[in-house]
Amino acid sequence: MDMMRTWLTSGILATALLLCGFGTNLEAGTWSWTGGSSGAWETGSNWLLSGTSSNTYPASGDIAVFSSSASVTLSGNLTISQLVIQSGSSAVTVTLTTDYTLTTTNLNVLGAASYPAKLILQRSTTTNFVLSTQSLSLDNGTISSTSGAKLELTRGGSGSITMNDVDDSYVAAGVSTTIVKASPFGSNVRFDGDLAFTTTSNILLGDYHLYLGKQCDLTVNGSFGGNDNGFIATAGDASTPKGTVRRQFDAVNDTFYFPIGPVGERMSPIGIRIIDPSTSANFTSASPWPYISVRCLLNGSQGHPMNTQSSKIWVYWVVKGEGISEPVYLAGRMYLHNNYRSGNPTVYSALYAPHYEDAGQFGGWDLTGTQNGTTTGNNREVPFHGSPGFGDYNIGRGDPFGGDPIPVELTSFSARFIDDAVRLNWNTATELNNYGFAIERSMDREHWEEVGFVEGYGTSNSPKSYAWTDRLDERLTRLPELAYRLRQIDRDGTTEYSNVVLVNTGALPEGVSLHAAYPNPFNPVTTISFSIAEATQVTLRVYNTLGQIVATLLEGSTMDAGLHTMTFNAETLPSGLYMAVLEAEGAIQQKKLVLNK
Repeated sequence: MDMMRTWLTSGILATALLLCGFGTNLEAGTWSWTGGSSGAWETGSNWLLSGTSSNTYPASGDIAVFSSSASVTLSGNLTISQLVIQSGSSAVTVTLTTDYTLTTTNLNVLGAASYPAKLILQRSTTTNFVLSTQSLSLDNGTISSTSGAKLELTRGGSGSITMNDVDDSYVAAGVSTTIVKASPFGSNVRFDGDLAFTTTSNILLGDYHLYLGKQCDLTVNGSFGGNDNGFIATAGDASTPKGTVRRQFDAVNDTFYFPIGPVGERMSPIGIRIIDPSTSANFTSASPWPYISVRCLLNGSQGHPMNTQSSKIWVYWVVKGEGISEPVYLAGRMYLHNNYRSGNPTVYSALYAPHYEDAGQFGGWDLTGTQNGTTTGNNREVPFHGSPGFGDYNIGRGDPFGGDPIPVELTSFSARFIDDAVRLNWNTATELNNYGFAIERSMDREHWEEVGFVEGYGTSNSPKSYAWTDRLDERLTRLPELAYRLRQIDRDGTTEYSNVVLVNTGALPEGVSLHAAYPNPFNPVTTISFSIAEATQVTLRVYNTLGQIVATLLEGSTMDAGLHTMTFNAETLPSGLYMAVLEAEGAIQQKKLVLNK
């Protein structure tokens, strides 16, 4: 993106602030920090007002400027007009520490390529520190946090978010950001920390792109199939890559959910996972990191230009990669409202057009997986798997080349712990070109390793049974819980995962541990498990992003030593990010939960 870059130094402060929309009269109410590397905001001797010393400090209507590194404490709520962090001949890092709210109209963290600027938000104790601003401008600037402080963008008037050079300017991991007004973008923007849109209007990206790091949990106010209620709207046409959501990917089996939809239409999200059963996907250099970009488009009542199936789906998804070299195989799920389909098909197919957007050439549709779509009210969910790479994704009915076989139908999968070993059993009803099953094991339900392989029967119309034994070493037998799943592999290289089964070994845990919930993301029920080394009182609650308790699963309950499992039903809660918090034996642990309805 070509943008004029204005470096803020003390000699051209007025010019730079004017470019950021601050106005020209900076003499009255412009304060500079002179208190050295640390001090209290409310101490007047730490500030210089328009070249004259004063015993007061920046307050409502004033501009506070930091041009050197400092650590500043704030002992109460404060409102100012503008907060500026600027670098000159050296890098600048400013740490703000408080348990209160700092409200400003404009927040600007502005540096140079060799001398970046950084703002660190830090809580004094466990109370939230909220930095509330209407406009955010970052140029070679970063906002980060050491203790989970929150950045709140309350866009008003002409306020916007601008990030010159998006790879060098970003809100870092650790900062929870909430945007409460729609259409806040004045440039490409990047968030590596959690991001929540609470606006009830669609977020319009326009010509700009939203970059999301892999640690970013993105939540929106809208719900699957909803209309004009806060999801991210992508525009353009089939050949114009404008308004994309770009999520960081750097590992096979990373999974992301894109809460997007066409402009002025309904939310039609897509979930995407990179799969590659033979070799790892090749991740190369990209700015700011390898990512997958997604747009959701609506082509009148015709669907994708190349979908000639008798039953058309009008909405389709454009999926591209940057810094991820092919061949890459994708799996995931597409979601759409019944308004976006014609005819009355009961079985859908995931269809794929290779590089329609890039090559400008129409290739034939390639059927990559036929599944029964699930329906909840007016909404439909259609899985796909083993697609041959980046391109355009759509849904149709039937295979134009004949036949709609389901490769493998898994009817059961179980595990038992016997004599320091885990016995796995599973059954299939039918199989088509089934190469076999890779067995994967996890000690935390987040990181998986392949521990075995069982060859499949190929093609079969009769039930088949399988068994495999995982003989555990001493280290594994000391763990209270293990998780297993199957990765079914077709002869053409496509894959599909089974559900996860858990095994309790009976071993006593060491200390207190809150395990990852499963499934996660979930809708609407998930399982939360924890282990404790000795009998103690336990409290287990679930919080929303505002810090409010939405569910109490245990309240000071005395629990025996060992592994415990609790069910969390979020049927009455809206989609979004939540936090499970465990308190036991003086320890506090937490895990993120993502509810996708």
